[in-house]
Amino acid sequence: MISPSLAEKEKLSTGDVVALNYQGRAVRAPIWVMPGHAPDSVTIHFGYGRTRTGKVGEGTGFNAYTLRTSDSPWFATGLEMRKLNDYYQLASTQTHQSMEGRDIVRVKTLEELAHGEEGHEEHAPMSLMPDYPYNGNAWGMVVDLGSCTGCNACVAACDAENNIAVVGKEEVMRVWPHVMRKITLRWSVKRK
Repeated sequence: MISPSLAEKEKLSTGDVVALNYQGRAVRAPIWVMPGHAPDSVTIHFGYGRTRTGKVGEGTGFNAYTLRTSDSPWFATGLEMRKLNDYYQLASTQTHQSMEGRDIVRVKTLEELAHGEEGHEEHAPMSLMPDYPYNGNAWGMVVDLGSCTGCNACVAACDAENNIAVVGKEEVMRVWPHVMRKITLRWSVKRK
């Protein structure tokens, strides 16, 4: 993990692979740019490199213990970082619900839509399954947001009903159904 300022200075983005060298020890690892991280610092998490785990886990992750020394087991100075010409796709759900660059909600009345005002952009549906022609009913789920407590039981039900996998790097990188409360107030309060 590095700060946005260090990433800008070193011309790095999340997923760029770097060589980390410390006291003659080296490891290759991807970068994660984290807002709020201390500038000119690098955070390396231990315990994620796999070298002898069988055919499924063999060679996954990056073994940061290579850089750890007994005289400074938790923090040290003098780490050298060099960008390599490589990229590693990191899976994270941290930004699945971020709204940067998008309207939080767009609201139009039927009258506004009838007069040709812009509604919304069409997006291709994301699915693990091939397209299925619905000749008749297609199911959806509506939740009374006046009763919604944010428990995500509707999301769990949708995942279970549609057999949506939630384990694995490819699945984590997809944006699964999630609750977004959208409340529009269409009345005015009369003051006395």
